[in-house]
Amino acid sequence: MRGYTILISDVTETYNQIKYISDMREKAEAASKAKTAFLANMSHEIRTPMNAVVGLSELIIEESRGRKMYDYACEIKSAALNLLSIINDILDLSKVEAGKMVLVKDAYYTQIFIQDIVNLVKVAAAQKGLQLKVDMSEDLPYRLDGDEGRIRQILINILNNAIKFTKNGYVRFSIEGQYIDDNRYELCFVIEDTGIGIRKEDFKNIFESFQQLDMNINRKNEGTGLGLAITRSLVQLMDGSIDIDSEYGKGTTFTVKLVQEVVDTKTIKEEPVTREGLQETDRRMFKSEGYRVLVVDDNIINRKIVVAMMKEYDFDIDDCDSGKKAIELAKEKAYDMVLMDHMMPEMDGVEATRIIRSECSLNSDATIIALTANAIEGAREMYLSNGFEDFLAKPFERIQLHELLNKLIDDIKKQYVENIVKADKISEDQLAEIYMNGIDVRDAIKKRNCTIEDYLELLNLFYLEGKNKKPYMRQLFFDGDYKNYGIEAHALKSAAANIGAYKLSEKAKELEFAVKEDKIEDVFQNYNTLDIDYGNILDEIESVLRKKEYGKFQNRDDQQLVEADMNFIVGNISQILSKLESFKPKEALAGINELLSYNMNEDIRDGLNQVVTLLSLYEDDKAEEELHKLVNAYEQK
Repeated sequence: MRGYTILISDVTETYNQIKYISDMREKAEAASKAKTAFLANMSHEIRTPMNAVVGLSELIIEESRGRKMYDYACEIKSAALNLLSIINDILDLSKVEAGKMVLVKDAYYTQIFIQDIVNLVKVAAAQKGLQLKVDMSEDLPYRLDGDEGRIRQILINILNNAIKFTKNGYVRFSIEGQYIDDNRYELCFVIEDTGIGIRKEDFKNIFESFQQLDMNINRKNEGTGLGLAITRSLVQLMDGSIDIDSEYGKGTTFTVKLVQEVVDTKTIKEEPVTREGLQETDRRMFKSEGYRVLVVDDNIINRKIVVAMMKEYDFDIDDCDSGKKAIELAKEKAYDMVLMDHMMPEMDGVEATRIIRSECSLNSDATIIALTANAIEGAREMYLSNGFEDFLAKPFERIQLHELLNKLIDDIKKQYVENIVKADKISEDQLAEIYMNGIDVRDAIKKRNCTIEDYLELLNLFYLEGKNKKPYMRQLFFDGDYKNYGIEAHALKSAAANIGAYKLSEKAKELEFAVKEDKIEDVFQNYNTLDIDYGNILDEIESVLRKKEYGKFQNRDDQQLVEADMNFIVGNISQILSKLESFKPKEALAGINELLSYNMNEDIRDGLNQVVTLLSLYEDDKAEEELHKLVNAYEQK
């Protein structure tokens, strides 16, 4: 016989509780994601106008004449920087919570890294009358590899807190470490203060977001309570550890341990280095004769500037205006380095780089540097993941290019020379002669490290190109071809910045991003302003070129022109055409300039001047067509 006991229970309440908890968890997770997204978007959007406030306050400080206005401007800048710091903290926190914080590892000099941190906090300590004690082990490795910027952020957060909450006494910053194996070194940072301390029961809350302990004591200290929360998150992201020890009312000690890869095993005692000495070493000029370089940019001004900056290195330099041409050249010649513009019509630099890496076997080891006018956050990681070794944000200064070349070109291929890369001095009278409204001539020349003659050549190229590009952009706008209009605005942005027309560059940038974000109403509202500003800049440049009798405005005294018959003129034009057909544009240009010293029919002179303009713009094919027209017109007569 068998017996059964059947229990029937109503589990509705339990089921509802489980479902309620599950729903609440889902809602909490959704709310957390929404909060993170909101904080990220809000802080990112606010940061842009805040940077403008800081920049404008600096201009007011520079231009202010009265003490009262100067003090107001300083207070605005100080408040703006404080707010910007809070915004950056919120952005960092939202990135960590969203799992989007990425470490950017690079080699750094240990001693300089520590010196930079000390320099950043010693003024704040001195202002409070505190003693900043630094104990740095002399056995630290000379060079390490890791995310120097994030480690600096961790240490600055803790040091600033130590200074903020210490009324008298000292803050001690100790750095030591030990090898874990042959290639890894554990850094140990200890930050000790004689400040207000922390209660033992508050240790568990010290790293929470938006938390400040003991508000009665801390109410006078500005802050959001985000610094230590971000600090712990960054330490965890680096697989490190952070510990705290404190006695309330007597002081606090933070200990941070981080493992770094060793680049150079020499100690800082064996190889002492300072930032000043390192900069002087990095700025030593060098030659690399025969080093093959390709410059790719659809904008002639940008190409001209890069080629001119590289002239002194004795490189073997080629340049072209598109990704497709770059691929063709890369199949014919094994380049050591390619400087590749990112945004170009038809094929962008990322796609061109991918093809060069995969299809041009001779160039698989070439160093490829991205040239970009959009140096947004995370750009370096994006370029590194797409086959580039590094990037340069346009417009860049000559010293920035030099430092990148010095870093990326092997020492075995460099022959250092005595002189240091530095800008030549230009007199105030020379600057006054080429003054233009809307163009910061002084800053442009300083950043390009160029002569007046070099700058006039850039102005001439911008002017010649602008006379064609301005009506072309107008036509694109009225045809509704906003995609290509945005591409032209992008090119104008960097070209204008290179000659110092920064307001025009900024306006072009606004229109470029309006097209990208499909805000056509903004394009309509701002198109006319850009068109007028572009025209005004071209008029200013034309005035200077006429005054300096440069380019097409060069005056020729008819009395000094050499007499020659028509057969001589046409014969020379045929020879020039032959040189151009043989891919010798520089020789062709020199031949035309020599021929223009002869007396000739004005129609032929105008035609030759047009060819000079086309060759200056690297329009070799069109120049060839114009020369053919001149020869054919004479033969038909």
